[in-house]
Amino acid sequence: MLTGSCLCSNSTPCGTCVGQEAFLPGAFFSFFNTAVGAGALDLNTANSNTATSAAALLFNTTGTENTANGTAALEFNSTRDRKTATGAFALFSNTTGGGNTVNESQALVNNTTGNQNTANGFQALLSNTVGDSNAATGNNALVSNTEGDFNTATGDSALHNNTTGSSNTANGASALTGNTTGNNNTAAGFHALTSNSTGDNSFHGVILRCENFWPQNGAILRHAARILNG
Repeated sequence: MLTGSCLCSNSTPCGTCVGQEAFLPGAFFSFFNTAVGAGALDLNTANSNTATSAAALLFNTTGTENTANGTAALEFNSTRDRKTATGAFALFSNTTGGGNTVNESQALVNNTTGNQNTANGFQALLSNTVGDSNAATGNNALVSNTEGDFNTATGDSALHNNTTGSSNTANGASALTGNTTGNNNTAAGFHALTSNSTGDNSFHGVILRCENFWPQNGAILRHAARILNG
C-alpha cells in the first residue's frame, strides 16, 4: 500500500497516494494528483486530478483537472478534462463526455458521450448516454432519459419516463413524469402534465398576471399579460 507522497522519476513528490495500487503506474509521469482508495487513478499519467474512494478515476490516462469522490466515480473516464463527480458510481461510464457535473450516488451513471449535463439527486439522469445540456435536480429526475437534450427537471421523478424528448421543463415532483418523446412542454406543479407522453408544445401551470407601467411618447401605457392553465 502506498501512503504519503508519490515519488516521480527525479525522486521529488508529485502527488499524494493512499490505498492499494492507488495511482501506482502513473506516479512517475504526472504531478499534483491525489489518490485515496484502492485502484484510484491507477492508470493515470496526467496532472491535477483528485480521486477519493476505491476505483475512482481508475482508467483515467490523460484527462486532467478531474475530481471524483465516491466508489467508482468517473471510473471509465480516460481522456476528458475538468469533470466533477460526487457520489458512488457517479458518471461511472463516462468516457468522452465533457462539462458534466454530478452530485449524488448513481447520477449520470450510464453517461458515455453526453456533454454539459448536471445531475443532483439519487439516480438523476441515470440512463443518459448521449443526451446533452440536461439539468436534473431531485431523486430519479430524468432517470430514463437517454438521448433527449435541453431538458430541465426539478423535483423528485420529474420527467421520470422521458427518453428522447427534448426542450422540456418540469418543475415539481412527478411533473411530466409520463412524458417519453414529447418536446417543448412546460409543467409547473405537483403531477403537472403527468399523463403527457408524446404531445408537444403543452403548458400547465398557475395563472400568472403581470402589470407593467412605463412612460412612452409622453403617455402612460398599461401592459397586461395573462398565462392560463393548460
